Amino acid sequence: EETANTEELTDAPTWVVDPIDGTTNFIHRQSECCVLIGLAVRKRPVLGVCFIPKMDELYTAIKGHGAFCNGRRISCSGCEDLTKALVNLHMPSYSRGPKVVERILGVTRDLLAHPVRGVRCGGSAGGDMI
Repeated sequence: EETANTEELTDAPTWVVDPIDGTTNFIHRQSECCVLIGLAVRKRPVLGVCFIPKMDELYTAIKGHGAFCNGRRISCSGCEDLTKALVNLHMPSYSRGPKVVERILGVTRDLLAHPVRGVRCGGSAGGDMI
């Protein structure tokens, strides 16, 4: 979540919730948004949930138990060849200061200098990771 958090994460079990990840998309009636829920214990993530309404897909993961989409086990593609890789780049809508813009442009420039299959930007950090 982009809003300022004044509470420091402790060792106690802590729920982290972003009810609308991709808020700008949601406001502009773009479908790329999701609901994110995470659980951290001793400041480390142990559980994650991502629901993408547009796709009716529920992604879940528990540390040490794998990841699932609608109950079906999923895994990374295993792609190790950048020429075959589709890279997702997240561009925040909440910070456009000169340093942030230069960092985003630098990463984008580096990606485009490599022969990657494609670069995408969806607008929802959680959805972009899936």
